[in-house]
Amino acid sequence: MRLTQEIEPNVEFEGIDCDFCSSKKYEVWAQSRSNRLTRCSDCGLIRTNPRIKDKDYKYKKLYDSAYFLQKNRFTKEEKDARIKTYQKEYSSLFEIVKGGKILDVGCGMGTFLSEMKGDWNKFGCDVSEFGLQTAAQFGIKTYLGEFEELNFDIQKFDVIYMRASLHHTYSPSKCIKRAHELLNANGILALTMCSNSDGVMGKLFRGHVKSYDQTVNYLFNSKTLRWFLEKTGFEIICCEYPYFGTGYNSIRDILQFPILYSKYIYARFKKIENSINFRDIASPAFYGNYLNIYARKK
Repeated sequence: MRLTQEIEPNVEFEGIDCDFCSSKKYEVWAQSRSNRLTRCSDCGLIRTNPRIKDKDYKYKKLYDSAYFLQKNRFTKEEKDARIKTYQKEYSSLFEIVKGGKILDVGCGMGTFLSEMKGDWNKFGCDVSEFGLQTAAQFGIKTYLGEFEELNFDIQKFDVIYMRASLHHTYSPSKCIKRAHELLNANGILALTMCSNSDGVMGKLFRGHVKSYDQTVNYLFNSKTLRWFLEKTGFEIICCEYPYFGTGYNSIRDILQFPILYSKYIYARFKKIENSINFRDIASPAFYGNYLNIYARKK
């Protein structure tokens, strides 16, 4: 996981209302990664608040080549774990749909689609030009920009896949609504590796759960996300919490729990969670850190 980057003091931040229900009421939920997180008092959606106002600045600052080329992403252990996780997601998806036109939102360097076998016509979009340059080398048709603002040559898709990307968006509600518009009848929306606030580690570590870092704008939970999907015109097919059998279920990580949790509790008690020595404390990988939801357009 990339360490928190220093943001220039003249960068403007903005306070925001709840993206799912428009409520202005909230409670401060956590301090982490130099950010403050608040929870909506009405629907429970957690958001980075305030957040960087200039999206272009954030994308260039935090989604640069260093973000994609972090050394820990290229170790054999990490690669093996990532492939195992991909395989479990492929299995879940293939039980629902066998092929067709698939759009990977936030495709990065295209690794997820590049490993996918079967009769698929592959498309990807991302805000990172660097990531898309690599994705295009895998034969993926790419689009640069924010998903909710792209027209995709007026195409529609059988599957829209948002893997570890919905929590990075500035408006997940707009993304879900846009997905509904772009899907064919009975099309599938897969929201996988979504940051989850209701897992064991999310409840214990709050904003220091491993699934939250400086780039993340939202933390979800199953109840809130299912509610908004159904409200938008989707039928929930299944909900999963990826961990066991993914390659990330390490005993070594669990053994680190007492040390990491002690550091977090100390920082929270001292109110120094965002100090340079404590802001990057993160929980171990564990069941419930992430949430996968598969839904069908009604």
